Amino acid sequence: MKKLSALALALSIAVAHADCSHDDAIKTAIEGPEGAHAVVAKHRFAVQPPEMKKNGKSGHTLTGQLTRLGSKASKDEVIAYRIVREKGIKSIEVQINEGMWLPISESVMSALDGYRKGVPMPEEKQQEVTRALEKLMDGSWQKAAEFLIAHIAARHC
Repeated sequence: MKKLSALALALSIAVAHADCSHDDAIKTAIEGPEGAHAVVAKHRFAVQPPEMKKNGKSGHTLTGQLTRLGSKASKDEVIAYRIVREKGIKSIEVQINEGMWLPISESVMSALDGYRKGVPMPEEKQQEVTRALEKLMDGSWQKAAEFLIAHIAARHC
């Protein structure tokens, strides 16, 4: 019984530590300062905090940039993003290395759930969204970047 309790305690500490590190990365991605590093799933991103542009009375667009820092500067990936908000998250688009603007994956948009509708979300529901986004991460830098961008969109609701 004591071994089981020790295991449960160790797991809860590990989960709390993971949440804390994600919170730090998300905070850095949102607040900066520009050039600060956010680490998600062992991937390091230099951040350019989002800028807000008004789109009339009912919405706004957030734009920003993450730069995935590779082992060599030639392997860095620049991820620009724009988030359109109109009574919820209307769309999220990303552009990698000045390529085409493409919508963020549908799985990420689905995981954002209530944030897409712009409804008030209690803390428990917000944590469910975070867990859903964490499950989508597969170890790739692309999913780590989507994780950060989705949280930027959610925090600006």
